[in-house]
Amino acid sequence: MMVLFYIFLSCGEEDTHSSIENPSGDCLSEDNGSRLCYHAPSATDRYLKDCTNGLQREYWRVFAQNEESAYIIPRPDGMGLFYDLCENETVGELFKTYALCEEFLDSDAVATINDIPPSEALMITNKLHESLLFTVDDNDMISPWAPPNDIVDICNMSDADDEIIADYCQTALDYYDSGEDCPNVAFSPSPEQALIVAGRLNTLYGIQQSYQ
Repeated sequence: MMVLFYIFLSCGEEDTHSSIENPSGDCLSEDNGSRLCYHAPSATDRYLKDCTNGLQREYWRVFAQNEESAYIIPRPDGMGLFYDLCENETVGELFKTYALCEEFLDSDAVATINDIPPSEALMITNKLHESLLFTVDDNDMISPWAPPNDIVDICNMSDADDEIIADYCQTALDYYDSGEDCPNVAFSPSPEQALIVAGRLNTLYGIQQSYQ
């Protein structure tokens, strides 16, 4: 099945705003946080790696525009509701403050989500990573959606299920790992393939729990 795929930015520039302090610690990121065929920050934004993230990689990434304002990619619309964090005693009020407990967003809510103090943005993403689990939803789609670089990485894994997802991964590698322009379409795994992809994503991120 082919569906439209929306590309945010296709290439990134070197981070030149490194003076912004990382509130989570002094760990260093290896790049500017851009992700293949999905998102690249501007040269004046700084990717703030979460130094306390317990997973092997970050799904939600924080980008500071200055010392007071940051945004999160993917934008965590409704994630407080999705992960039942809106009444959490430690972060519930934080999620409500930044409109993460709203099912439908107006322009003011979008502006609020895109303007979070870096320290609080990192608190939000850290809590989201504690809840992260890739599953297959009722429509046989991977949930949450996986960025293209994650798909490339899971397709470069090898295990007993290689043959089952071979055609899906061949398409993914042809599209995303060819060094050519990013595609303007997306592609979906079959229901059987989706289960394997979700499982590999959990392995890639170092998520210990299982949904199967």
